[in-house]
Amino acid sequence: MPKVAGLDRARVEALLDLIKAEGAKPDSRFKGVQVSDKPFTANDIAQGKAIFLGLQKLTNGGPSCVSCHTVSGLGGLGGGRLGPDLTKVYERLQGRKNLSAWLFAPATITMQPVFKAHPLMPEEIPPLVALFESAAQSGAQASAVGLVYFFLLALGGTCLGLVFFETAWKHRLRTVRQALVQKSRRGIQP
Repeated sequence: MPKVAGLDRARVEALLDLIKAEGAKPDSRFKGVQVSDKPFTANDIAQGKAIFLGLQKLTNGGPSCVSCHTVSGLGGLGGGRLGPDLTKVYERLQGRKNLSAWLFAPATITMQPVFKAHPLMPEEIPPLVALFESAAQSGAQASAVGLVYFFLLALGGTCLGLVFFETAWKHRLRTVRQALVQKSRRGIQP
């Protein structure tokens, strides 16, 4: 088999299993899938952003994309780190048709079990494709700013927690120690 960029043995086997499973069905879920060539609108991109961030729940109850993935410029903390950065996924999969097909049936080991039980609906895919196309065209690169924000947020929370506990328990040990010191001055052993 010739070497194809982005495909490894596990992914090829997953795709072959998908083709075999869909071929055995009387009506494939891919039947009639249409990918439009018309330009996406700002509304399409906004809807894709809402789906990606989980502001618009997926119809079949699947997790939002941001739980595992990140796209440059989306999400306050940058998104999840379990999956790859999707800023350039449109270019990596070489366009709308391939990206749409991928979203209809994700073949990765991590996504397959989740989205087999909770597949994306056909009307949820074009907005996501619009978002990924827009992200690829923006030329932005993913950054580690989200990680820095997360670190600073954690550090600030830790400092606030320490200040709170110091204030709340400030006199707790002092009263115990004071009684012990007074007993020892009187010559009484604890």
